[in-house]
Parts: sequence; C-alpha cells; structure tokens
Amino acid sequence: PEAAPWFWSHQFEVKVQMAGDPSIHASRWVTRGDIAGGSFLTFGIVEDRIVRIEAVDRPAEFAQTKSWLDRPIPSVIDRLADESCSIRQLLARP
Repeated sequence: PEAAPWFWSHQFEVKVQMAGDPSIHASRWVTRGDIAGGSFLTFGIVEDRIVRIEAVDRPAEFAQTKSWLDRPIPSVIDRLADESCSIRQLLARP
C-alpha cells in the first residue's frame, strides 16, 4: 500500500509533525500529552482506525505511531491517552 502523506516543520523551537490525509474527517480525537505544556500528540479516529496523527514536540512517539495509520487497532485506541502506558507497550498489543 501507498504510504500516508506526512510532513514536519520547525516553528521556532517547536517541532510540528502530521501524518495522514487531512481531507478525512475524524469522528473522534484523542490527545496524549500536555497541550498547555506544548508537548502532545492528537490522534484522529474513524471507527477503530487512526486516520491522522498530529504531534508537537513528540518526534519519537510520532515516528513510532505512524505505522498505525489506517490499521484496525481498537485495543490501542482506548489506551492512547494513558501516558502510564508507553507507546512501546502499546505497540506490543495491537
């Protein structure tokens, strides 16, 4: 399959990254991290699939989660916001 579109940019000292088709309307968003603190990921979800990932200053987690795009991973979706569970732990469970 064709790789999902993605981009990154530095805005001053902030690294911004996005992956997935921006024209797809996500029916639900889940945030992992601290928006007010400026370090987070947001996951756009349709049914049991992550269709978009937007990250601010979380390059390692962004790189790890890009492979989840458009894969059915319902057990992971319910734990995305739980930072007591690392991305590595979540990757072991899809």
